[in-house]
Amino acid sequence: MRQIVFLRQIDIPLKKQIQDLIRHLGYDFTIFGDLEKHIGEDVLECSINGFQIDFIVLFDGANIVLSVTELQWIKPDLRNQDTAISFVCAKDLPTSVCIGLILVALIDLSNALVYDIDNKMKYTREILITETLEFLSELDKQTITLSQEREKQTKISNKKNSTFRSRLKNIFQ
Repeated sequence: MRQIVFLRQIDIPLKKQIQDLIRHLGYDFTIFGDLEKHIGEDVLECSINGFQIDFIVLFDGANIVLSVTELQWIKPDLRNQDTAISFVCAKDLPTSVCIGLILVALIDLSNALVYDIDNKMKYTREILITETLEFLSELDKQTITLSQEREKQTKISNKKNSTFRSRLKNIFQ
């Protein structure tokens, strides 16, 4: 999924503002590095529920981005948005959750317009929250499954070690 955000350059928030807003919404979210920098001044490293990820945030002028033929359908929505932001990242659940939450923060803090380029769709805050909750739910399921699998492997390993120790103990008594 390719997502692009349009907003006014003057309204680009600091990383701290984004982190604070997302935490205020009730998420276990952290942005690493200098929180006094604006988003996009370097690689963005963050974590959600203990999953640490990083991705590249690309900036360009809105007019330059809109010169691409496939994006002409967005042009009528723009008024005074002079900056376009796109995200370059792996496609996995923790990354999707982090980007979804950052997009919500950009809407709330900067009145950003968010688009899914592949589906030619404009995102609303509500759609992003719904998708993010779905991704979080799936992430929680995977985390529980992985945790259960690790616990099972630990029990098997402990049982093997215990049996081996018992045998050794019996030999040397």
